[in-house]
Amino acid sequence: MTHNPDVSYTPASVMKLFTALAALQSLGPTHTYTTTVKGVIKDGVVTGDLYLVGGGDPLLARRDYVANEKYPTLTPSYLEILADALVAAGVRSIAGTIVGVNERYDDIRYPATWPESFYGSEGGPLGALMSSDGAALGQSLKPDDPAIGAADDLHALLGLRGVVMTGQSLRGTVSDSVPTITELTSAPLIDIVREMLVNSDNNTAELLVKEMGYVAKKSGTTAEGLGVVAQELQKLNVPVTGVSMLDGSGLTPQNTATCSALMSVLSAQSATFPALLAVAGETGTLGAVFKDQPIKGRLVAKTGTLRNVKSIAGYVPLKGADPVIFSMILNKTGIDNQSQYRPLWYELGNALSRASSDPRPEDLAP
Repeated sequence: MTHNPDVSYTPASVMKLFTALAALQSLGPTHTYTTTVKGVIKDGVVTGDLYLVGGGDPLLARRDYVANEKYPTLTPSYLEILADALVAAGVRSIAGTIVGVNERYDDIRYPATWPESFYGSEGGPLGALMSSDGAALGQSLKPDDPAIGAADDLHALLGLRGVVMTGQSLRGTVSDSVPTITELTSAPLIDIVREMLVNSDNNTAELLVKEMGYVAKKSGTTAEGLGVVAQELQKLNVPVTGVSMLDGSGLTPQNTATCSALMSVLSAQSATFPALLAVAGETGTLGAVFKDQPIKGRLVAKTGTLRNVKSIAGYVPLKGADPVIFSMILNKTGIDNQSQYRPLWYELGNALSRASSDPRPEDLAP
């Protein structure tokens, strides 16, 4: 069943399905990020500055931050692990300061196409060294530079462990000659993609785009990363007429997509994506939806929300058969209100709940 499959609509966060496909194809499911701490230790003292070097890990975070998230990060890289490793390495004081190093990506903190009202709330400020979505411990506002926020976090965590340092955190660079004290490796990319899709993690989506640019073009920018996304879609023959991708997260209101393009992406990744999506009535952005519906626990999908936009796209897995694939993009004044979109979603869910490995057309009709 189709209705306007090739018409362009504002997709909101279902745009992350394009980002996910491209990241898995270009970077690979086992790709990881490494956050590094460098410095010189002598008799328990870091004799100069301690360098916290960002490797682009979008899930670097403090434990307290994850514990209080609306959608807790699924596979975080805890900054406390680095703090504990430094103490275990014998660090008792730092003569200089902690320097946040953010050289892997550019210094553009927000996509230029985002509404300013989204800055810092829906995402950003972005950087290759970013802890806890840029929210520094004990600070009511996010620092403009996420590298300084991450350095402040490490400073605070080391202080809690008795390490003495009096200087203010800085942003800077580090020489290759400075030795590595410890490193923290992220979860594999497939788990990071799952975090992005289940929780609709905007920062993860945008940093994945920059990582694709860095790995493929040695340029950690949104523009280069989006070029990689376009190439990966082309390789898989995804119909891109009517698709305009201006960011990785879907927050840009001027993004456009078609249901045909989404269905093509879902079909291409039907062996991988179902395990990476939110489960109806149970997890992530679908945790509070479909709770009392027949499709609960069966439907898996990516959702999207902007003002006057509501979208959903995913699968209903079937035993012994290929999954049913669906996509729905709604653009209408007020459609993002629960009273407007949920009846339509539930009607769709009821139709999909009747799916079997050998459905009749009337079984799938609303």
